[in-house]
Amino acid sequence: MLVESLVKRNELQERSAEMILEGAEKSAFQIGQVHQQSEQLHNVVKDILENMGEVRLDWHDEAVKSVEEIAKDLSDCRINFNDYLKNCFNKYNFIELLYVMNGRGQQIDNNVVHPDFINMIDNSGKGADRSTRSYCRHIIDGENSYISGIYVSSASNHLCLTVSVKFFCRGEAFILAADLNLEKFVLQS
Repeated sequence: MLVESLVKRNELQERSAEMILEGAEKSAFQIGQVHQQSEQLHNVVKDILENMGEVRLDWHDEAVKSVEEIAKDLSDCRINFNDYLKNCFNKYNFIELLYVMNGRGQQIDNNVVHPDFINMIDNSGKGADRSTRSYCRHIIDGENSYISGIYVSSASNHLCLTVSVKFFCRGEAFILAADLNLEKFVLQS
């Protein structure tokens, strides 16, 4: 009787283990499917945003004007660029990141990051060659301003767009680039 009881108990444990293993396999398969669907949805959204890149809406002009206002102040060569940019977040709370490049696309100082994103966005960058980036290339090629299509920021995971403008200080051309948090910008506009 004791042996029979132990055998039954062992059989029940084996069946339970098999059921748990089977459930785990089904769960893993379903998790894989959800992950695959999530990846597909992410790719669809990314394609839509990239295809919207050439569409311009009313608020695009406001985004460019905001960055042009900052660049105008930077044209006053008596101010320190980075010190001034750190104070811009009070007025332009929708900007996640600011950085300045020389006229050839070389970043002249480190990134200036909005305090809300300081742990998400890298604040280095000094010396980086940005000349091949579209926000820089358009300015180098003669445009006064550029606005990117909407994208999902790899740093903050928010919908963003990049605005760049040309400005001059002591006769030298510079490029100011700003990454705008789209949700904050639209809510403020």
